[in-house]
Amino acid sequence: MPPIPAPLPARARVRRALAAAGICAAALATLSTTGAQAADAGRVYAYGGAADRGAPSVALAGLAATPSGGGYWTVTPAGRVDAFGDAPKLGSANVQGVVDIARTPTGKGYFLALANGGVLAFGDARSRGSMGGKALAAPIVGIAATPSGGGYWLVASDGGIFSFGDARYLGSMGGTKLVAPVTAIAATPSGHGYWMAAEDGGVFSFGDAAYRGSMSEGGITSMAAAPSGLGYWLVTASGVVRGFGSATSLGNLTTGANVVDVAPRPQNDGYWLVTGEERATYTAAAAPASSEPTDADWDRMAQCESSGNWGARGNGYEGGLQFLNSTWLSYGGAEFAQHAYDASREGQIEIARRVWREKGWSAWPSCSRQLGYR
Repeated sequence: MPPIPAPLPARARVRRALAAAGICAAALATLSTTGAQAADAGRVYAYGGAADRGAPSVALAGLAATPSGGGYWTVTPAGRVDAFGDAPKLGSANVQGVVDIARTPTGKGYFLALANGGVLAFGDARSRGSMGGKALAAPIVGIAATPSGGGYWLVASDGGIFSFGDARYLGSMGGTKLVAPVTAIAATPSGHGYWMAAEDGGVFSFGDAAYRGSMSEGGITSMAAAPSGLGYWLVTASGVVRGFGSATSLGNLTTGANVVDVAPRPQNDGYWLVTGEERATYTAAAAPASSEPTDADWDRMAQCESSGNWGARGNGYEGGLQFLNSTWLSYGGAEFAQHAYDASREGQIEIARRVWREKGWSAWPSCSRQLGYR
């Protein structure tokens, strides 16, 4: 991957997620809102073969197109869903902190993702689990559904990925020091890969999602995969659209509004841009006590648990971090090996991170106390 561009301030999606999740709220900067941004919030702009079907004139968080491309749903941060064109009315939520929407392949259901990790399902969408009620190191900023509609991925602003249902975990940036926060996720049509975009224009690819390029402009709030799976769009808060691979740029938004989402027409001949909250910047506060452990933290843990022997086995516990095999497999360890002791150090650390995100350091009760981690 090319070098990540220099850091730039995070924009509306991360600000909204931070505020909704109650994370670093004191670090939010004073809003800088122009008249154009305020007047244009809650609008939908159509490009190419995408048609303007209407908008609720309320600041939006996201949009999902119907399979026919003849309509779409919009969602507000407060959970209000409006249907336009051939999109059926399937229900809304009365909940704060909605950051994204993803539809099922039938067009008869959709999922709403909340900054606190919650997932709400409507129509033929079925909840497959969530991070709601669990401690998160960073707020959720996006959701992508699998082609079957039987699962989905959530992405957090620190690059962490959480997979549910038939969504396969393929890697993340969780635990990696990022130059700028992640603001969006898009999945390939095969369901075997996904991209995530950072606010500074960097793109990270996993599985069969091929890296096609990144932006130097920064201010990225959203991304979408080309229906062919061979490219993607990146969009800035100011409405600049860049297409990569098979994704073609069809126009930018120049009204001065704040763009929070982009959604392609399934026919690959157009897209919609959605406006929402005014752009804002934030200054990251000191990391909370629950910040994602570093690789060095896991090395110290392994030294305590197994004298640093990543191939350790015996007494029912396996690997450098001493997993029960049932725990190893239940958190996706088979992606690396059937037993922790046969997996690489990196693979063992990845599974440990997944366990930590759900259970914290209590999963390693003795050594975590000895090391002062809790």
